[in-house]
Amino acid sequence: MFFRTSSLLLLLFALCACHKEARVVRYAAIAHTRLCDGTPPDTPDPRLQTLDLPDFDMRWMVGDMACNSSNKSQTLFFLDSLFDLANTNTLWAIGNHDDDDTELLGEVTERPTFYTYTRNGIVFLVLDTQLDQCRIEGKQLEMFHSVTDTIRESTHLVILHHKLIWLPEHPDLESKISKLSNADICEAPYCLFKNNFYQDLYPVLEKLSKKGVEVICLAGDIGVRAKTFEWDFNPNFHLLATGWSKISEDDQFLIFEHNLDTDELVWHFEPLSLPR
Repeated sequence: MFFRTSSLLLLLFALCACHKEARVVRYAAIAHTRLCDGTPPDTPDPRLQTLDLPDFDMRWMVGDMACNSSNKSQTLFFLDSLFDLANTNTLWAIGNHDDDDTELLGEVTERPTFYTYTRNGIVFLVLDTQLDQCRIEGKQLEMFHSVTDTIRESTHLVILHHKLIWLPEHPDLESKISKLSNADICEAPYCLFKNNFYQDLYPVLEKLSKKGVEVICLAGDIGVRAKTFEWDFNPNFHLLATGWSKISEDDQFLIFEHNLDTDELVWHFEPLSLPR
């Protein structure tokens, strides 16, 4: 009887193990939700309030969240009510509409404008492309090399940045600037500038990707001319961009799903009108 009972218990345990649900968490990537329509105090796109942001394990803000995100404390407090800005799982790569008062911004987020973070086996690099006219140099470049030189166990490297710094000086991508980026190459603070991505960042990232680390560069300065963008340098090295524009019916929402058991990270763009 003991043998039969033990065998039955083992069988039941095995069946339960086979049907165990995978541990999957979701991340939300959102950008260019600013309206600049005169609504005080610089209120961003009202659809932000419909996204159930606390339900996501992480929130990735990729810039230009309000018309002048850090100009007034009321605007930051409103964004804080949606994103929980000081939460370590809320990451914000600022854009040209976010950097009016970076000191005030830092007081609310409790972080500088560029930093690194690790969660669920993913190493994050949050860059400030408003510094040095899109060039990643000085302390930012030091941080980049410090992180990429020491990646050992992590399965993914995700780089969050507002400007599409990988468009200029690429033989195929540069021609897409006028159809993709919200900003052309020009000389104003909002512009996309030629930079050092292919000189200093790309060779390191390509090498990492070929060693087995999945690399994702995610930008947020789209939405006006294009709603989504995906490009693969190789099967392990991806460029992505997401952004909204003035409550357009074509705006889409970028969602990542991360299987913590298999380390698989997948993503899809979803129309904002669909229920979640």
